[in-house]
Amino acid sequence: MSKTAIITGGNKGIGLAVAENLIVKNYQVILACRDISKGKMAEAYLGEKAVFFELDLSKPSSITQFVNRINSEFSEIDVLYNNAGLIYKNFELTEEGYESMIAVNYFGAFRLALMLLENLHRRSGRIVQVTSLSMYLAREFKLNDLHSQEFRPGLTTTRTPTPYPRVVILELYNPDDQDGRHLVRALAAEPVACTFT
Repeated sequence: MSKTAIITGGNKGIGLAVAENLIVKNYQVILACRDISKGKMAEAYLGEKAVFFELDLSKPSSITQFVNRINSEFSEIDVLYNNAGLIYKNFELTEEGYESMIAVNYFGAFRLALMLLENLHRRSGRIVQVTSLSMYLAREFKLNDLHSQEFRPGLTTTRTPTPYPRVVILELYNPDDQDGRHLVRALAAEPVACTFT
């Protein structure tokens, strides 16, 4: 039976490589990308087992529209591969007033996973959260001032990586049923250190 995977940032790099790998394993792949033209190019490149859906993780309205479309067209998702992210981006606030890297790398990925959780439950699905060792470059930050334009020492035009790992509270992704089974498994993966199987 064919399985279904959502890959955020699936139009290039790691996301595109993962999509190619999963298609070989008979997955239907949903490319969740912000850039429409690049998303469509990746869809054409990957062929009939891939479909592009627009998704901008910095915008709650885009996440809601994406999830509504997923739930209307796909009743069961096997894998959510949270790959999209920002690093060393010039200072920018989202429409909610959040610093863009935190908004995409943490709030957006977290919101997407929670909104898809019920769908993932139906297949005892997996959430794979791509992380980065660059989070350790964020040596100091102020919890009460996460969204300021303060630049870190040694950086002039770009900000340090977000101080959060991509998803901090993985336990929220792992609710157990009454029999003690994991309904959804969550994995945090550093691309340099491991591969997806």
